[in-house]
Amino acid sequence: MKYLSLLLFFISYSALSNESLTVEKFVQLIEKNDPEYLKIFSEDKKIENLIDSELPSRKWELSVSQEKGYSSDNNSDTSVLQGEITKEIIETGTALSVNHTKTRRPDRREDVTELRVEQNLLKNVFGRDVRLQKEGLKEQVSKEKLQLEERYEGYLQERLLLFLDYKKSFLDYKLAEQIHSEALKLKKNVYQKYRSKIATKTDFNRSELLVLLREEDLLSKKRVYNSRKNEIQNIVGETFLLDQPDISKEFVFNIGIDQLIKLQNKQTDLRDWKVVDLKEKIAQKDYTLSKRNRYPEVNFIAGFNRDDSSRFSSNINRDETVVGLELIVPLGDSQAKANEEIASVNLYQTEIEKRMIQNDWNRTCDETKTQLLHFKKVLDVDKKKILVTEKILKEEERRYGYGRIELDSLIEIKNDYASYRLQYQADLLEFNKYILTWLALNDKLVHYKEKYL
Repeated sequence: MKYLSLLLFFISYSALSNESLTVEKFVQLIEKNDPEYLKIFSEDKKIENLIDSELPSRKWELSVSQEKGYSSDNNSDTSVLQGEITKEIIETGTALSVNHTKTRRPDRREDVTELRVEQNLLKNVFGRDVRLQKEGLKEQVSKEKLQLEERYEGYLQERLLLFLDYKKSFLDYKLAEQIHSEALKLKKNVYQKYRSKIATKTDFNRSELLVLLREEDLLSKKRVYNSRKNEIQNIVGETFLLDQPDISKEFVFNIGIDQLIKLQNKQTDLRDWKVVDLKEKIAQKDYTLSKRNRYPEVNFIAGFNRDDSSRFSSNINRDETVVGLELIVPLGDSQAKANEEIASVNLYQTEIEKRMIQNDWNRTCDETKTQLLHFKKVLDVDKKKILVTEKILKEEERRYGYGRIELDSLIEIKNDYASYRLQYQADLLEFNKYILTWLALNDKLVHYKEKYL
C-alpha cells in the first residue's frame, strides 16, 4: 500500500470524519454519476463490433420470387418461380450459389438448376485482401482500446485536478479563518494597550483595519471554496459528503521525488506510441489494399447445370458441367486512383506523427521533471521561510508588548507570515499538479487507481 498516497494527495487528516469526501470516494462517485465517464465507456460496444461491421458479411442469402402472367388474347396463363441461395466465404474469397428456376408457359415448361463456384485469382486471390483487411481491423480494435484507456486517464487527471483545487480552496479558507483570528487577537491586545494609554488611537485604528482586511480575504476565500464545492457536488452528484473536516496543513504525495522520477516509462511502452505505431501499420495495409483495388478481376468459375424441360414439344434432359474464366477490367477508375493517393498521404502523415509524438513526449517529460525538481526545492524554501518568520513574529510580538517596536513593524511581519503560508499552499498545489501530470505522462495514473483504490 506504499503507493496509495499517489492518489490520496493529502497526509492523514487530523480529524477525518466518515462524511468527508476522500479521493477514493470521489473516484467511485464520478464513475457512478459523472456523464463524462459514462460517455467514455459507452464506446466499448462499438469497439467490440468493429471487425464484423467492416468486413464483408458471412451471411447466407436466400431469395425467392414468383411471377404470374395473364394473357389478354387467350385464356393461357404463365408462371415463373425462382429461388437462389448464395454464400460468400470471405476467408478464401470464394462465392457459392445455387439457383433453381421453374417456368410454365403455354408452349414450354422449364425446370433448370444451376450450381456455381467462383474463385478470385487476382484481386482477392484466395481471400488474401480480406485477410489483410481483417488484420488491419484487429489492429484498429487494439488502437481503439488503447485510445479509450488514454481518454479515461486524461479524464481522471482532469477530475483529480479539480479535486486538488477543491482541497486547496478548503485549506486556503481554513488558513484565512486562522489569520483572521490572529488579527482579532492583535486588535484585542492593541485595544487593551490603548485603554491603558500605552497605544495610540492610530494604533487601534490600524489593528481594526487589519481585521477588516483579513475579513475581506476570508470572505473571498470562502466564496472560492463554495464555488469549488458546488463544482465538485455537480460532478459527484451527492451533497452529504461535502462537509469537510479539519485537516492537517499539508496535502503532498507520500513519495520521494527520486522514487517518483524512477516511474518514468520507456517511450515504446507508452499508449500514445503504441497507438501511432498501430496507426502506421493500419495505414500501410490500407495503402496496399487501395493499390490492389485497381487490379483487374480474374475469376475462375466452375459449375453444374441440370435442365429438365420441354420446349415446343421437345423434351430436354441435360446435365452439364461448366468451367470458365471471368475478366473484369476497370478503365478510368478515378475513384480508385484518388483513394490510393489518399491512402499514400495518410501513410506519410502517420510517419510524421510518430516523429512528432517522440519529440513532444521528450520535451514534455523533460519540462515536467524540471518543474518537479524545482517545486520540491521551492517547497523546502517555503517551509524554512515560514519557520523563520514565525520565530521573528514571536520575538516582534514580545518586543511590541514591551513597547520597543511600532505596530507597523509588527503588522508587516504578520502580513509576511500570512503571505508565506498562502504561498506555500499555492506552491504545494502546483507541485501536486505536476505529479499528476508526470503520472499521466508515463501511463501510471490508471495503473495506480486500478490497483489501490
